[in-house]
Amino acid sequence: MKWQTRRDDSAESAYKAMGSLFFSSMKIKFSGRYNAMYGQKDLFRHLVAMRGKHGYAEGASNTEDVDRGSPPLPSGRWTLGKIRSIPEDVMLARCNQMIVRSVKRLRRHGLLRKPVDIAIDFHDICRYDKNPDMKYMRYSKHKNGTYLFNTLASVHCVTEGERACLGVLVRTRETFPADAVAALLDMCRNNGIQIRMLLLDREFYSAGIMNLLEERGITWLMPAVKTDTVKRA
Repeated sequence: MKWQTRRDDSAESAYKAMGSLFFSSMKIKFSGRYNAMYGQKDLFRHLVAMRGKHGYAEGASNTEDVDRGSPPLPSGRWTLGKIRSIPEDVMLARCNQMIVRSVKRLRRHGLLRKPVDIAIDFHDICRYDKNPDMKYMRYSKHKNGTYLFNTLASVHCVTEGERACLGVLVRTRETFPADAVAALLDMCRNNGIQIRMLLLDREFYSAGIMNLLEERGITWLMPAVKTDTVKRA
């Protein structure tokens, strides 16, 4: 029982420390009233519990990620309200600032100092908004009942023992895949990351991206689209 108590205290301290760092950088405001039900620690706990297939957890009983006996989580509406208070430009800038800080911290501990393998990928987030802000939206192939998506482009270190996010950007309707790849490679370079090999999905298979990688002298591996030319080869 004593060990359980120490573990819970340690978890609470970790939630407070990580939540304070994240939300102070995002400038999210919380009520300071004595009778306020939720604060930044609860918002952080809710975001942690929302990973994967669980969706928005309305209470501790709705998610496997909340320890039995923990205080109930806030509603999805409360959490969304806090997140929506952050302008998109500010959120993206703050996220990348935190990634830069994280990479610097890892390098101080001896990681990411040698050439590493990295992977770039696109991540489509389905949107069903009635009146969407089209600045960060794009149309794509129909999936899960919608043609409308937020698309994030990310670059990660995938070397075993050194896995880390190295950069993120939002792909808009005006962002070509080659432009996104170039921007993410620039983020790696600015963070002092030396690339041993770049891994890409088949969706990046294009002359523009291959020419970009050859110009930068990057070793890369990518599945080929089975065009007639590729089949003949």
